[in-house]
Amino acid sequence: MKDIWDQIEGFLKEHVPTVIATLNGPSTEEDLNVLESEVGNTLPNDFKTYLIVDNGQDDPSRLQTLFEEGTLLSTEAIIKTYRMLNEINESGDVDPIEWWSRKYLPITDCEGDHLALNLETCEIVMHVHDSGIEEGIAGSFKEWFESKLMIFKQGKFTVDEGYLDHWEGVQQLTSQSSQTW
Repeated sequence: MKDIWDQIEGFLKEHVPTVIATLNGPSTEEDLNVLESEVGNTLPNDFKTYLIVDNGQDDPSRLQTLFEEGTLLSTEAIIKTYRMLNEINESGDVDPIEWWSRKYLPITDCEGDHLALNLETCEIVMHVHDSGIEEGIAGSFKEWFESKLMIFKQGKFTVDEGYLDHWEGVQQLTSQSSQTW
C-alpha cells in the first residue's frame, strides 16, 4: 500500500500540488483504535496501512478531490458519517432495499454518496444516497487504490486551472493515453 500511495503522491506533486495540500498526516494508533471500537470490527490490513500513511483529506471547498468518488474521509469523518448513515438507516424512514448497513464503512464522501468498505467481505461498494448499495466496485481497498493509480498512469485525467478532472470511463484516443508521468 505504501508503494502505491508513494506513486500517487508523486503524481500529485507533479500534476496537482493543490490536492497534496488537502491531505492529512498519518492516523495515530489511537485514531485507529477508536475507529475499530466504533465499528466493532478490525480494519482490513490494506485500509489500515493506508490510514497510517494518510488520514484522509481536509478540503472544505470539496473541489480538490483526489478521486472522482469524492473526498477521502479521515478517521474522525468516517466515524461521524458512519454514525449518521446508521442513524438514518435505523430510523425506518428509508426504503426496504439495502440502503445501508453497519457492515459498511464509508471511506469517501461526494455530496452524500459514499464509497464504502464492506467490513465482512473487504469489498468496496458504492452507497448512493437515493438508491441501494452498488456492489462490484473493487474486491478490496488495495485493488481500488491500484485502479486509481493506473488511471493516472494511463493519463485519463486533465488538470484545469489547478483542479484535477477524472474521466476514467472515457476512452482517450490521443497520445496522452500512453503517457507516463
